[in-house]
Amino acid sequence: MTPAELLVNPVSLNADVWTLLLVLPLCALVTVVYKTVRTKSLRRLPLEIAGVMAYIVGGLVLLGLGLYLTHSLLA
Repeated sequence: MTPAELLVNPVSLNADVWTLLLVLPLCALVTVVYKTVRTKSLRRLPLEIAGVMAYIVGGLVLLGLGLYLTHSLLA
């Protein structure tokens, strides 16, 4: 299957809620590594990690909701 065929016939992942929750540890690890490298003050590190993680997860939720609404309106 070529990459162009994936746009026409997407692969179904059959993801349930528990599978989608695996995104949270991935976001946490990426955030910890990113903010540890980029921070100027280690005292503020936990607060900055929480803020960036909330930003990433919120963005993913909004993106998923937008894609769901787009799919349901076009289907």
